[in-house]
Amino acid sequence: MKPVIQTYKNSNEVDECDRNNIVISVIFELKPEAKSKYEEEDQIILKEFVSDTISKEREQFVNDELKMVYHHMIKQYYDPNIDDYLCRMKFFEKSNEFETNWPERPLNDQIFIKYKTSTSVGCEHYVVGCDLKCPTCEKFYTCRMCHEENEDHEFPRYEVTTVRCKYCRLVQPIGQYCKQCNVCFGQQYCQKCRLLCDMGTNQKPFYHCEKCGVCTIGYPEHNTHCDNCGQCVHNHQFEKHKCVKQADCCAVCLGQMQNSNYATIVLNCMHQIHFHCYKQLLTSNILKCPVCKKFLPVDDDYDWIFKWQKDLYENSFDMNPFEKIPVKCNECQRSFYHPYRHYLYYCPFCKMYNCETTDESQQLIQVDHLEMPKMIEFTVENVLKAIKTRFNIDDNELYFYNDPFIARISAELLNSGIKDYDKFQKKVQKLLTQQQIE
Repeated sequence: MKPVIQTYKNSNEVDECDRNNIVISVIFELKPEAKSKYEEEDQIILKEFVSDTISKEREQFVNDELKMVYHHMIKQYYDPNIDDYLCRMKFFEKSNEFETNWPERPLNDQIFIKYKTSTSVGCEHYVVGCDLKCPTCEKFYTCRMCHEENEDHEFPRYEVTTVRCKYCRLVQPIGQYCKQCNVCFGQQYCQKCRLLCDMGTNQKPFYHCEKCGVCTIGYPEHNTHCDNCGQCVHNHQFEKHKCVKQADCCAVCLGQMQNSNYATIVLNCMHQIHFHCYKQLLTSNILKCPVCKKFLPVDDDYDWIFKWQKDLYENSFDMNPFEKIPVKCNECQRSFYHPYRHYLYYCPFCKMYNCETTDESQQLIQVDHLEMPKMIEFTVENVLKAIKTRFNIDDNELYFYNDPFIARISAELLNSGIKDYDKFQKKVQKLLTQQQIE
């Protein structure tokens, strides 16, 4: 099958100041004999399309994404001949037809997505072939956000009447095509918002919502406007959506939320942040809301991260069962004594692993009568078994760790969830050297 490749604006046809960096989504399946989704020679490209622009504040987020390969959907639900956004929505709407752990299916039963970068025409916010003239200051900017970053007044988006082509520089009335060189400024154009965007409908189809007063991502037949929170919500999620008015600024970077074209997310605690800020927190292993310290992950991330914490806790060593320290749960706010450990405390009241150490001035609740997950007894034999299982090493290499002192250091590192054997070895040696110096 021939891949569906979306063309995008050639940056060589415009001045350097009119070029931008973009993200390309690459959809692929695997060859029948493939053993890994990461081997490029085993990947069969099905589709490529522009999916984002790269701004300064999101460079790290994009760099992290370039290393990833994600499970896109089950193969039987994928159709490369329709917009990828629509395909994803249809897959989401049929989620009751398949198991929630579908990414564990055989590799050949799945469609995957990865990312690469390229250059195009526009700014760090939009792919677009023209500049907009601000009716107030009469200066040209690629978009309203570029204007706000440089001027002391708001860009009156609904009053824009004039644009300038980035290719031939002709100043002309706003429209979808240049009147001189016939270039298409944007595949999508809203006459009411004066919004032009050439990213395409695979990633960001949009329509104008009269109640929102602006364009919103998606399709009108799939969304319903919520009069309470003032936002458009997918029909499938409407009854259970987090109904909260959009915040003015992101709780992480303090950047704008309402006037931004960045995707946003409502946490379970109802605080709101940019989606790329959310992903960067997870990548940095920060699992608490920056405002209230409640458990950060949502939806699928919630499920797999909670499972990871549970497995890590139950497969960690109880280093000193008789030593207990005061901890406080960030979910239910209760304080109690917990067996001593360096990482991950369990709350027997709300069954979460979102606790942190506190002081004994708090009112501490007795939990001896409550069931706690059992940890592994600390013995040299159990540590050796855990090292061999986690890192898949030979018995010959285990000899070094067959020492009570080194085994204790190793157990503490294993408790932190470390998975890379080279890093594990280096940290053991470093801690061992520090202990010897002291």
